[in-house]
Amino acid sequence: MATVMTQKNEAPPQPDLAALLDLSHDTIFIRDGATGAISYWNAGAARVYGWEAADLAAPGGYGRLQSRCDVPEETVLEELVRTGHWQGGITRTARDGSEIIVSARWAARLRPDGSLGEIVETARDVTVKAVAAEELRRSEYRYQNMFRAMAVSFWELDFSGVKGLLREWRDMGVEDFSAFFAADPDAVRRVMGATRIVDVNEKTLLLFGAADRAELGDTVERFWPRDSEAVFAASVVAAISGKSNFEAETKMLTVDGREVEILFTCSFPPECMGRGNVLVGVLDISGRVRAQEEVQRVQAELAHAARVATLGELAASIAHEVNQPLAAIVNFGEAAKRWLNRPEPDMAEAAAAIERMIGDSRRASDIIGRIRAMATKSVPKPTLFHPCEAVKEAVQLVRHDMQARGVALSIAEVEAVPRVRADRIQIQQVAVNLIVNAVQAMAQVPEDRRALVIRTGLAGDNMVRIEVQDSGPGIDPVVADRLFTAFASTKDSGMGMGLSISRSIVEAHGGTICGRGNEAAPGATFSFTLPVAEMTADDAAGACTAAA
Repeated sequence: MATVMTQKNEAPPQPDLAALLDLSHDTIFIRDGATGAISYWNAGAARVYGWEAADLAAPGGYGRLQSRCDVPEETVLEELVRTGHWQGGITRTARDGSEIIVSARWAARLRPDGSLGEIVETARDVTVKAVAAEELRRSEYRYQNMFRAMAVSFWELDFSGVKGLLREWRDMGVEDFSAFFAADPDAVRRVMGATRIVDVNEKTLLLFGAADRAELGDTVERFWPRDSEAVFAASVVAAISGKSNFEAETKMLTVDGREVEILFTCSFPPECMGRGNVLVGVLDISGRVRAQEEVQRVQAELAHAARVATLGELAASIAHEVNQPLAAIVNFGEAAKRWLNRPEPDMAEAAAAIERMIGDSRRASDIIGRIRAMATKSVPKPTLFHPCEAVKEAVQLVRHDMQARGVALSIAEVEAVPRVRADRIQIQQVAVNLIVNAVQAMAQVPEDRRALVIRTGLAGDNMVRIEVQDSGPGIDPVVADRLFTAFASTKDSGMGMGLSISRSIVEAHGGTICGRGNEAAPGATFSFTLPVAEMTADDAAGACTAAA
């Protein structure tokens, strides 16, 4: 380290004070309190305001800065005279016309007559900080206005208490919180109990039936029924997984215990999550849910009416299907009687005949059961089943009609298909409708050309496809664009509801339905898809094929 040595009794060199002050990032200047002439102006002031010292040296030079203090000027002058000091915010106009905001400190020297002499100012440019603070204030003002005035229930929640629980569980080795919450519902209730309510808007009080904020309580736990725990757990997992938001439809409880259908949304901005704050929006969708339920009820009524009408059209075919096992029962009964009336009764043959009677009785019962199921008006009940089985059951209802019209049926063996989760009767209804339409369409072609092919197989995106292909005249271009629209029909006596209802049924199950003309041969192909249910080992072992 270098050391500057001086001769004994020699005075150290005096630093250049003005040069030292020019090194400061702050603005420093001295002005005359009476004339406004600026006698000292450092480099920092020149850099911030754009004025040079010579521009402000004359009387009135200070006025060129157009200074506006954040308190009245009289207050500033009174404090300077009384204490010799003042500090506060000042907005000034720079040489280029821009506004500069500084945090300033003044020190004044008074003249013998008590008037202001020189005033020394040191200040720091806080323009960026002040603008940011003002923007933040305006943003918070806008946020508060939206928070209070929106017709959506808003909750500001404190998530910080949950962090401790999550830390505790991580220390215990928990890594997959989705599985953890699914296995331990009580853990979800603990998280709810640790999620504190910071603030709510007026819409929240109205929706949840609270007279004031205090009636809501401290935490959100009381508002979540057991059936909705999975949605709350999923929102927590979304938050800790770094997602920006979460949305789901669920139910919440009001103060008096009523269930409300709601759309639950959460926002997880990083700057708020760092403080543990979460903003939740709750939209009442009870009206929409009721409307959807009413639409579903009307669709179910139409589907039922269409099933009954279809059964009426197939009355002869159904009668034939029922008569066959009944006639067989009579024949086997008479045979058993003859075996028993012989001089030496043949018990083995009689027993065999009786077994066949029982088999045909069950067959007749099954046919009647399928007919009764289609005729019964009931709420749709999704179950797991193999779609090819539903197709075969549909074929049984129309087999006699096909035979009477000379239609050659082929159920193509394409590939094994897994189970679907749907209402079996409604899927049968769609299949019956497509088959009946195909059979009726082929009435216009010679009997030796009437061929019906039914295929079941896998489609893309985990879907099962059922196709019904006929050899009829194809699709009339007049109605091609309106095939699945209500009241569009090519039949003289048709109402045009069958395909429309089929479309509603298929789409309600998450599938699609379409029709097209055959490319390489006459006729048309109608097909619909259904989502595959989650595969299990039993599904893989018992997947049905399309073979009949």
